Amino acid sequence: GLSMFALLAGCSVTPKPLSSAQLAETADRNFQRVDAEQEPVAAPVDLYEAMARALKYNLDYKVEMMNEALKTREADVSRYDMLPQLVASGGLARRANYSGASSLSLLTRRQSLEPSTSSEKDLFTGDLTLSWDVLDFGLSYVRAKQKADEVLISEEQRRKVANRIIEDVRTAYWRAVSAERLLNKLQSLEDSVTATLSNSQRLAERRLSAPLTALTYQRELVEIQAQVRRLQRELVVAKAQLAALMNLKPGTEFSLVLPDRGTPLPGVQYTGEDMMLTALRNRPELREVSYRQRINAKELDAALLGALPSFRGVLGVNVDSN
Repeated sequence: GLSMFALLAGCSVTPKPLSSAQLAETADRNFQRVDAEQEPVAAPVDLYEAMARALKYNLDYKVEMMNEALKTREADVSRYDMLPQLVASGGLARRANYSGASSLSLLTRRQSLEPSTSSEKDLFTGDLTLSWDVLDFGLSYVRAKQKADEVLISEEQRRKVANRIIEDVRTAYWRAVSAERLLNKLQSLEDSVTATLSNSQRLAERRLSAPLTALTYQRELVEIQAQVRRLQRELVVAKAQLAALMNLKPGTEFSLVLPDRGTPLPGVQYTGEDMMLTALRNRPELREVSYRQRINAKELDAALLGALPSFRGVLGVNVDSN
């Protein structure tokens, strides 16, 4: 009983969390790999370089690329299911003595032959079977087509992430440019509003202006002050957000190319209807829905094939060697 208890206790498995040292080592290793093999920022960054860096180094985009590669590999593997199945087996039988036998006469009940054997002590057997099922081939073909559509879905998901990254980079870049141009001016404006608000409060305390007029004026100044501070908070983090999108290590110093304000904006070459049709043709979410509809339609074909009787062809070779 004691030995059985010790055996059961030794076979028990309990959760064992990672130690602090192991977690710290993993975090340090991941931190070093975040910006490994990444080109340093050696010149002011313009909009297109920011977009290129985001697409090349952004971790979300890399995840989608790895997912697309995984789906492609799964689709390649699914094609092998359509091939015939080849099964090979072998064995070795060994005896301590010979497998002997003798004959007994049914008439005289006497032994007619002396004990003899027809096999060696060691017997090797081998079997090679090639089978191909028509139903399995049909189901494998349908599944392979579904896997191919899943590859296309992963491509659209990668495109969706790329579009989102481009939009986020464009927004963060122009906000960071605005921050470079406006933060000093906003600080001066806030100082001016604060001084004006103090003067208005002193005038109201000395009864040099009507109370209602002074309070209305002070309320407007407080609203302006709140708007200025909110805009400052939004602009202060814009450059940090842009650095995160480009996958720069926190605290990395870089400057931005400030475009000339006098540069005219490019004209819109398409009508509203053309832009809507372009979006409907190329939007990744809509394409993904279409591919999923094709996968669901093929699932009905798989269900119909599963209801059919199986037809299997088998070709085999058996080998026995003494």
